[in-house]
This record gives sequence, structure tokens and C-alpha cells, in this order.
Amino acid sequence: MAFSVVVGLGSGTGRHDYNLKLNALGSLMWLQCKPCNAKQPQCAPMFEPKASSTFQQVAGTSQICHLPYPMEPAGSSAPYTYPYYVSLMGISLDANRLTGIRQEMFAWRRGGQGGCMVDPGTPLTVLVREAYHVVEEPMWGDLQRNRTERMQRQGYGLCVRKTTEIKWHLWYLSFHFTEEKARPVVMPEQLFTMVEGKLHGATLCLAMSPGEWTVIGALQQVDTRFVYDLKDAKLSFVSEPCSQDTAGVD
Repeated sequence: MAFSVVVGLGSGTGRHDYNLKLNALGSLMWLQCKPCNAKQPQCAPMFEPKASSTFQQVAGTSQICHLPYPMEPAGSSAPYTYPYYVSLMGISLDANRLTGIRQEMFAWRRGGQGGCMVDPGTPLTVLVREAYHVVEEPMWGDLQRNRTERMQRQGYGLCVRKTTEIKWHLWYLSFHFTEEKARPVVMPEQLFTMVEGKLHGATLCLAMSPGEWTVIGALQQVDTRFVYDLKDAKLSFVSEPCSQDTAGVD
């Protein structure tokens, strides 16, 4: 949860507080309730329906139970699909467009395979495998030429020993979407994360991992305002320091 976005929710007569992980990939809000067998650890006690004076079951015919997504054709194994994908066209490192990145790497395929999504509930960005290797290769090549020592850290691909000189050899990354002006920039502070180790000390790791599809995660969304237009299925964004949304506390 280090890079995830959480939302506080108050419930019940005595106000029980729950921290919910914000997930833009679905519209369902849920928390673990008794008497279910909890699969996810949580700090707050599980919600107890019997102790609530306002809790009631919702009939399956209720309007709020209707599927919020387009139905699949008859005979499909999935009852509905998520539409909420973005059209990623390419990636640049600094000002250089990576020619090895092709648009079809990020194409959505029927059945939920592939595609590119923006999700504040995913801590670090996931790049489809073939695109990830195109991004990592020039990074490591440049670091290697500058005699940077590569390290191994579980859960990360590219990690190097942190030194005072390494900040001069880090990059910023740009995502190119359908419209040429739609190009959010990920600065080095969001592209790399520091991982502390008892044995080898501080290590800088590329805050991305290879996967089966592409998800732009929470750390790479820092200092960017995203606006979701659900009616017209559009996503807008603009650079904006997060400090502008904070207020002083007396």
C-alpha cells in the first residue's frame, strides 16, 4: 500500500472507519463482512451486519444490481466487460521516442487480454513484457557504460546501487496517447524508487515490472491531475503539484 491511494469511509452509529483502496478498474465498492472467511488482512474489524440498524439485503431485481457495463454477445463466457481502457501509442525516454515500441503491443483483445489502463489502485506501473524490455535495455546500457553496479531486489527488474553520481544518469519517461498533445511525463522521482536493504544498503529500482498487460500505476500518477469523463468515456490529465491540494494544519 506504500504507493496506493486510499479513501476513508465512515460507517455505523458509532462511526467505524475503514480505509478503502481506490481502484479505477471497476465501479463496485466493497468491504469484507461477517460471516465471510476473510481473504485480505485489514486493520479495522470486519463489518458486522447484525450490529447495524440500517443494514438490509438488496433484492437481485433492484436497479443498483443492474450491470453497469455493456453486455457481451450471447454465448460468451464473460457476462460483461470493462470499457473504462486508454489508447497508448508509444513511449519516449527523455526526448527520444523508442522505435522498438509499437502500438499493437498495447492493443486490447477480446476476453480481457492486453490493453492499457490507468489505475491508482495499482502501486507501480506494469508494462506488457515486450514493451518493458524495450524500455529497460537503453536504461541499463547507459548505466552500465557509467560503471553502475546492478543489484537484485525481489519484485523488481532493474535495480542499481545508489550513489551520489547516479542522479545524473536517470531519465524521465513520456507516455504517448492517441492525441499527440496527450503526453504525461514521469519524472525520475516517480520512475525510480529507493529500496533499502540491510546487506547492501540503498538501491534504486525501476518502478515498473513486466506483465501480461499495461497498467499505469499510482506512483507514476503523482503530480498529475486525472479527470474521468464517464459519460463520453474520456480521460484528461494535466501536470499539477500535489502540494497545491494540501492545506496547512494548525
